[in-house]
Amino acid sequence: EFIDFVSDNYFYIQDSTLDRMDQDFNDLLASFNLDEAQKLNEKLLQISRIFENTLYEARFLANQGRVEVARQNWKSSIPYFDEALKIDTFNLNALYFRGYAYSQQEDYYHALQDFDIITEKWPDLAVGHGNKGWYLLLEGKLFQARASCQRAYELDSTSMSNAINLGHSYMLLGDTATAKRYYGKTMELLTSRQDYRTGLADFDIFLKNGW
Repeated sequence: EFIDFVSDNYFYIQDSTLDRMDQDFNDLLASFNLDEAQKLNEKLLQISRIFENTLYEARFLANQGRVEVARQNWKSSIPYFDEALKIDTFNLNALYFRGYAYSQQEDYYHALQDFDIITEKWPDLAVGHGNKGWYLLLEGKLFQARASCQRAYELDSTSMSNAINLGHSYMLLGDTATAKRYYGKTMELLTSRQDYRTGLADFDIFLKNGW
């Protein structure tokens, strides 16, 4: 019935309609109403295929993957991102969240492949450099990590994660004086106890890796 309705009203559905519905999806996802978000996005995906609009199809495929990421179904999210990227090679959501899903499985090699593309295509996107720097740290590629963390901090010095990751990069390279300076900046940017606990958890990872 839904497909018949869309087909019958083809000329009345504009790109702006899909954009508004996509925003509704994002609102549902942000409020963690995942079942409703998935149902809405499945309809959007159907519409995009009826219209043969490949860029919207790629967007909505990436959205399906984002729902799986929100459910922490890392492995099952990746095929959606793969399909989206077959259609739209530079779909930012697909690249970002696929890289994140890989990182959650400790597959930093593939995560970095996605974030290499992001930082090359969107060189002024701080979060791209920030995530890349963190994954490079976890891979033990410290000099490369410091360069990425430095760039992230230059682009957004108000981010707690950018400040602490830059501090980590200096600490792990033995420059404790500079590390303390950025850890001091991190303390200024803390807004909650959760931020504090997240920062401490980083050191647990370093100790686990024998650093």
